[in-house]
Amino acid sequence: MSTPDVFDEDLMLAEAARMDLVLARRLHEKAMTAEDVDEIGSFTRAYVRATRSMRQCLALLSRVKTERAKAAREEAQHEAWMAAREAAVALKDDADPWPAPDPDELAHASRVTDLQTAVSRMSWAVADKSRNVHTAMVHRFDRELDDWWDQPDFLDFELEPVVRHAARVLGLPRRLADRWRELPDPPYDPEPAPAQPRAPDHRIHWPPGESADTDAGPADAPDVPVSDSA
Repeated sequence: MSTPDVFDEDLMLAEAARMDLVLARRLHEKAMTAEDVDEIGSFTRAYVRATRSMRQCLALLSRVKTERAKAAREEAQHEAWMAAREAAVALKDDADPWPAPDPDELAHASRVTDLQTAVSRMSWAVADKSRNVHTAMVHRFDRELDDWWDQPDFLDFELEPVVRHAARVLGLPRRLADRWRELPDPPYDPEPAPAQPRAPDHRIHWPPGESADTDAGPADAPDVPVSDSA
């Protein structure tokens, strides 16, 4: 069994969190044993700052590990793609030059990536750190996107109106759609949505139309409850 890599920044963040925990315990003890009101208040405030610092260190450590794992996955995917490409070329002695990508396919793929990123960020902002809620909303949008992708005018609309339309369909706040580029990415990538048969009354929520520029309610009730606390 291989030993996981240990990075200096991981060790430093973990050590900082441990020191904050030790400090927080000492301050808690002093606050509990102090009798002077001013001392109690001072120790309590210091305790709150120490615990907040500990939580920030742990959150940053988790984010660093997540981003590192994501980068490793992307590198492995790229290497696998390059290996497959080289193998395909090697099978043909007189192989033609590698065909240029279809601009329309690239544009579709770029639009899909942007929309998935926007919806994932908006969903995480209202999911109150619930991975189940976030994953359910992402899966619901993936099913919507399956319908949108096939529409002949999929690329006729600018990205931002389509993001607002997606927010409306999912029942997400308009303010999140307006600033989705500023929202943080979730700390994980949901698994792909399982195959699901279409309902007899299945409805395709396309095109965006004027709904993308209004604050009207969702086109249909979302599959999962969300809070508006973001």
